[in-house]
Amino acid sequence: MREHDIESESLPAHVSICQERYNALEAKFHSVNESINRINLVLEDIRADLVALNQSQNNRWNSMQIGVIGVLMTVIGALGARLYL
Repeated sequence: MREHDIESESLPAHVSICQERYNALEAKFHSVNESINRINLVLEDIRADLVALNQSQNNRWNSMQIGVIGVLMTVIGALGARLYL
């Protein structure tokens, strides 16, 4: 309460204390802003990793489909040749 008493009695003291409060709030705001920026960078990295993983899974799926189609074509060809001969 003493700080309140000094502020209520002296305008220069009030201005000085308000400046200290403002500087502390500014520092906290800057710290929060930096934290948010770091979080955004991490989220961008995670998004890039997810996109790469999705692309990798799509490529793997496409390769499996091509392999299955190849096997089916071979089986159909072998059955066709067997029926033809």
